[in-house]
Amino acid sequence: MRKAFVVLCLLFTFCQVSIGQSITTIVEIPFNVETQQFIKGDTIVVYGYKKKSDEYHFIIEKGYYVGKIHSAFNPFAVEEKTLKKLPSATSSDMNVFISSRDSELKKLEKEAIKQKALNGDYVNVVSRLVYFEESRDCVGALSRGDSIHIVGKSGLDYAAYTDYCTGIFRISSPTLAFDKVVNYDLLPSIDDNEVQAMLTSKRMGIRQTFRESALNGTLKVVKGVGALYDLDGNFSNFSNNDTISLVGYSFKDGVHLLALYNDKDVGFFTSEADPTSFLVGNFDLNLLPSTDEPEVKSVIEEELKRFNDALKVELEESRKQLSETITQVVSLFKSKNPVLVKVKGWSMNSVGGITASFRVTNCSPSQTIKYITIQGNFTNAVGDRCRNEIGGSTIWRVKGIGPIGPCPTSEEDFMARIDGCDGSYEFDCFYYCETAHYMHVTSIIIQYMSGKTVTISGNKIDNHVSFQ
Repeated sequence: MRKAFVVLCLLFTFCQVSIGQSITTIVEIPFNVETQQFIKGDTIVVYGYKKKSDEYHFIIEKGYYVGKIHSAFNPFAVEEKTLKKLPSATSSDMNVFISSRDSELKKLEKEAIKQKALNGDYVNVVSRLVYFEESRDCVGALSRGDSIHIVGKSGLDYAAYTDYCTGIFRISSPTLAFDKVVNYDLLPSIDDNEVQAMLTSKRMGIRQTFRESALNGTLKVVKGVGALYDLDGNFSNFSNNDTISLVGYSFKDGVHLLALYNDKDVGFFTSEADPTSFLVGNFDLNLLPSTDEPEVKSVIEEELKRFNDALKVELEESRKQLSETITQVVSLFKSKNPVLVKVKGWSMNSVGGITASFRVTNCSPSQTIKYITIQGNFTNAVGDRCRNEIGGSTIWRVKGIGPIGPCPTSEEDFMARIDGCDGSYEFDCFYYCETAHYMHVTSIIIQYMSGKTVTISGNKIDNHVSFQ
């Protein structure tokens, strides 16, 4: 009979059906047993009861725990007369029941944990990447601070996914790799069919999301220090810290090929280095559409057209601005005809020797300057004229040698003439006076290659001289 009862207990999920009724009650007085904590208000199922030598014995179940407890008091909100209706907690039949029920609860717990894992409820945060060995599938897409969903575990290998990738990670120290310390030992195996199906499903969803983001230009990366070349072998125009749209990726013959664009450059670019080492962002290269796909080529063609159109507009705007600038410069030349002299600066050495530099612009549209003579005087701090300590003259005079070509007259001849209509001169220690405080230009004498001479002086001088 005993053997027959044991077989019955193992066949039924709830052995209490054969043993007798159970009681569902709540905890009134908190207590602990093994690793379980029972607090006031907890719902408890009582399967067995026995009072023996002023000690209470119970068979109880809470959540996924079932077992025996004994106490000097009744901790439950149920009267003893009701408890007496239950089977004896100290009978050998109860040992068989506990073993069977414990096995069943463990199965239920494992199934519940599996369902939570498959629902993505086991979420942790990546703390230190050094403890993550690279995923077989998730290349370069894991970052510190990422939320990561743990789905399965086998030894040191964890099946997991983030918003950006899925994969199998080997984690040498989970307590250091994650922000939160969690026991994942009850998770299903990474080889579990449902776990693999979950990863496949997530990967397909992430791949689709990545594909859509890449093709609509919202998958952004930031360029770090690393070289990118166009298909002709020239350096790209991307700068470090630029934000770039990443459209597609391929790896062939040891070379990484990427479809990229921003407002500085557009096209297909190569790199011998792994792009994840210098393109910063949450992305898995293996999830991107191939650079060979027509959709990727179409995006690059459209962006290239937009880039070129924008460049044409920019060039046209620059041309207009240049044209306006040339018109202004030509107009200035006309107003300053025949010459504009700029005193770029002057200085005095320790013995009163004065050095000055001049820029001469020929504002004549047809004559070439052969020689230009500039003269003037210095005054001291109170406005009196200075005398040259060598010779005693109050006048200084310098002479520049040409040729200085004629100035531009229009946009058509501007580029051909603009560089040739200027001359710069520096005259070292052409005058000595330690009290010189102000420099004045009083006359300009121009001798042209044609033999013609023009003198500018008096009230006209101010329109043809400027001081920097």
